[in-house]
Amino acid sequence: MKKILLALTMISLFFVACSKQPFIEKKPENSAALVYVYVVADNGINDTNRMPCYTVLLGEEQMDGCMEVGDYMEFDVKPGKINFNISRANIEIQSVELNLAANETKYLRVQSYSDDFNKFKVVDRDQDVALKELSRTSLVGSYLKKDTGPSKLVIPKEEKKSFSKSDELEKAHALKEKGILSNEEFNKLKSEILAK
Repeated sequence: MKKILLALTMISLFFVACSKQPFIEKKPENSAALVYVYVVADNGINDTNRMPCYTVLLGEEQMDGCMEVGDYMEFDVKPGKINFNISRANIEIQSVELNLAANETKYLRVQSYSDDFNKFKVVDRDQDVALKELSRTSLVGSYLKKDTGPSKLVIPKEEKKSFSKSDELEKAHALKEKGILSNEEFNKLKSEILAK
């Protein structure tokens, strides 16, 4: 019995860990514009089992990730003009040029038709309608925010400075010379640095 309960617990944890994150409204990053891109289906009869995949290009640079019906992506973008190019199955492309202001939020709705032969549409939606539609979507988990040429994404990249042992030893020696570290403290710190 314990093994069955353990197995059921593990299976339920697996499904929770693999589930997509539902839509969460957020504010634009400081001095940035926020753009949501999301995919909704039409109400027509679906004559095919294909699930079209929509990718986003900011300018000419393709973002990672693929949206299907019921998915969304979010982008923090520097204010100014930028083209959002939405590609369906890497064949058809619809382009929307946005002139974004700081702290502005835009909503681009991708209308996915159930008939494979119809073109899809990209529409700039108003907030009230878009938020209702977005509440039924999930975040695409694999996209990355990247630089996009003349208009760059605003998310600051944390630089991790790596210091060599000699750099650390020089700093410790400078602290000893200034009288901040005693000889004992310096020798202890020196041993710790060399032991890394």
